[in-house]
Amino acid sequence: MMKAPIKNPAFLPSDTQEPAAETFTNPIFNRTSPDPSMLYDGQTGYYYALFTSGDGVYLHRSETVEGFKEEKEVQCVFAVGEESGIYGCVWAPEMHKIDGVWYIYTSGTVSTEKHDLHLFVLKSKTSDPFDGFTFEGILNPDFEAIDPTVYTHTDGKLYICYARLGGGNILHLHEMASPTRLGERSVKIAEAELPFELRAVSQGISFRVNEGPYFVKNGDRLFIIYSANECWCNDYCLGVIEYMGGDFLQAESWYKYPDPILTSGNGNYATGHAMFFYSPDGTELWVSYHAMHEPDDEMKPMPRYMHIQRVYFDETGFPYIGAPIPRETPFPAPSRK
Repeated sequence: MMKAPIKNPAFLPSDTQEPAAETFTNPIFNRTSPDPSMLYDGQTGYYYALFTSGDGVYLHRSETVEGFKEEKEVQCVFAVGEESGIYGCVWAPEMHKIDGVWYIYTSGTVSTEKHDLHLFVLKSKTSDPFDGFTFEGILNPDFEAIDPTVYTHTDGKLYICYARLGGGNILHLHEMASPTRLGERSVKIAEAELPFELRAVSQGISFRVNEGPYFVKNGDRLFIIYSANECWCNDYCLGVIEYMGGDFLQAESWYKYPDPILTSGNGNYATGHAMFFYSPDGTELWVSYHAMHEPDDEMKPMPRYMHIQRVYFDETGFPYIGAPIPRETPFPAPSRK
């Protein structure tokens, strides 16, 4: 039987009632930072953040969340050019640690003449990501895709989920032969079809979008949180797909919920493209996402900024986020207890 989620509150009182020595305000960066990702590494004691920059991959680090506003520590760990065969449009980088090694998964154009986007991967030189990365190659030379994310399943196998291009952005799940090479099996698990996913289409956009996937595990439940609608549409939002058991690479093993879990609110619009990370003490799950700070009624690309806030789970184990927390309002930072 399907476990029904509890209706999201506006935002949770516990975020404001408990005093905290360390606080932060959204947005995290003082400049545009679309398709953001963040994580904390206990080995180095730093938070790391990445976002779409277009001409390369820039890795930011800070000992505190609020410290990212100063941008004191940033490295370009990859730049476009002939050596790699990636020439531009480097979008939505994510950094993951696999067997003690850091990998960055992202996408970019492989031609100077056309908008031909493919996934590629970088590998860290040491256990400290600030020591640099090497280009490990293009993952999918035979088809176009963006927004890669990876997950190690309970069977020990590594999988990658991405938005495949062509007739819209469609979520595919693919086994990996190694962290730098695709395996043979793959499956389409989601495309835009529900009413909340077709808001941009209803406003005259012909492109149907499911993109920006990220795996969230809670107990024995596994979810993929993804984004729907165009990223510059006010209705860009986060939806949920759940693994229901069985063959990981069968479409029937995944169920899409009929309602989003994060939508525009409190003066923040187009809230989407999420990545999830744990607090330094490992007790809290947080989400990073981007938001526009004014409505986009003309449906054209607009500045997007990195936000974070805490994620909760209801008594069934289903994730909920609530409304976007207000900008420039101090909130307790991820717990260090």
